[in-house]
Amino acid sequence: MKETVDRYWENVSHIDEWSEQNLKTKFVVPMLQALNWDIYNAKEVREQKNFFGLLPDFVLTDEHGKIILVEVKPPSAYRQLKKDLEKYRDNPSVRKEAAVLLLTTFKDSEICTLGRMKGMRTIKISCSQRVSECDKL
Repeated sequence: MKETVDRYWENVSHIDEWSEQNLKTKFVVPMLQALNWDIYNAKEVREQKNFFGLLPDFVLTDEHGKIILVEVKPPSAYRQLKKDLEKYRDNPSVRKEAAVLLLTTFKDSEICTLGRMKGMRTIKISCSQRVSECDKL
C-alpha cells in the first residue's frame, strides 16, 4: 500500500490529466493487490463485467460471496461518478446482489453500502484523508 501512496504523491501535480486506464493501472490494481485481492483470479476479481445492465470497472467477490463493485473515473469526470452512484443505487438488482460500491477518481472516493448491507450509507473520502490513514499502516 505504501508504494501506491508514494506513487500518488509523486504524481499528484498532474493526476487531473490522467485517463481512467492510467488510474486503474497505476493506482487501483496495486491498491487491490495490497489489500490481498488476487487480480488474476477470475473468481475473485473480474474487470468490466456486465452487472445487471451496469458496467463497473471491477467486480470483487470474497470467499463468503459478498460482492464489491469498483467504478473508476478520472478526476475530471467526478460529476459522472456522482451520476454513476445514482445508477447503482437505483438499480434494485444491484442493491440485492452487491454489498459495497467504491467509486473513485483516486483523488476523491465514495464508498456506498448497498442492499446486502444493513441500510444504505455513503462515505466520502478525500485522498489526503486516505493517505494519512495509509501512512499509519
